[in-house]
Amino acid sequence: MSTPHSNKYRRAGRSSSSQPELPPQLGRRRKKKVVSGHSKHEQEKWQGGQNGASKRDPFIWGRNIVIVLFVVGLFAAGITYLAKQKSVAPADDDAMWVAASSGVEAELAELKAIDWELFEENIRAFLNTTDLEERLKYVSQPEIARQHYAKYSADAQTAKLRTLFSGPIMGDNYILYSAQLENLQMVLIPVLLGDQLGLIDWDAYGRYNPYSIQDLLNGEVAEAEMRAYLSEGAFYAYQFRDDKAWVAYEYSEPKLDESVSVYVPRDSALARKIEFHQRKFARGEANSSPLPFMFKLRSVNDSHKKKQFELVELINFGWVKELPAE
Repeated sequence: MSTPHSNKYRRAGRSSSSQPELPPQLGRRRKKKVVSGHSKHEQEKWQGGQNGASKRDPFIWGRNIVIVLFVVGLFAAGITYLAKQKSVAPADDDAMWVAASSGVEAELAELKAIDWELFEENIRAFLNTTDLEERLKYVSQPEIARQHYAKYSADAQTAKLRTLFSGPIMGDNYILYSAQLENLQMVLIPVLLGDQLGLIDWDAYGRYNPYSIQDLLNGEVAEAEMRAYLSEGAFYAYQFRDDKAWVAYEYSEPKLDESVSVYVPRDSALARKIEFHQRKFARGEANSSPLPFMFKLRSVNDSHKKKQFELVELINFGWVKELPAE
């Protein structure tokens, strides 16, 4: 799996003053602002107004000096901490955090070189026909897509395009567009970069899974790769009752009515990777909205009977599986 970089989930492409929002699954929550105010009398007193103390009041001067010294001390401590951090090699599990601050210039150059019109033309051509053979002309690995076609979601098989939104999201090896189909369903459309430049990953768009979540819930398989959404969870029970040992997530996918819980060992590389993607997408803030991931789930000691699974591998963000080396 590729190492995430700094602007991995930033908006890419041409700007739009009337850019529609992403699908509901990718909505961001606004961070509440907490405003701490003072009474008018207190503000005047601090500013040395006519109803407050004089600017030469020794108490005010003393307090100001203490505050300044405190701020300067914090600044110096911060500089010292950063200097020490730079001199220490990061642990393997945390290497992605360091990698996130590199490669910006390379990404910008890559974005400038992209033929955005080609990308959008391919998406429109792909979604404006219901003929399988015609659609295969615009996808990567068409023979694999032909084999997996029967397991694609119904919308991904034949539904046609209504609106293609501007401002796609850039991932490791793809550009992720959002669109609305004629049946008003909101979808994510991944267009590949690299050797497959401009082609659509139909497995990702169709959310192809060798086994369904129902296969896991019914115990027909104990482990399976899934393309679905993950968001912050709060259900700790049974063998996953210890919230100090586990991090809970909520599993979701379109048209799934059941509540399914997913768990990752707390303080693990997996937990940090998921948090990394959540914060990168939310531009550094905590994000509890459902995000698209490709991952592997496993039933542990018949935990599927309680609709609980352990996430044992995070394959990618955005449902695009890395292509095998040729």
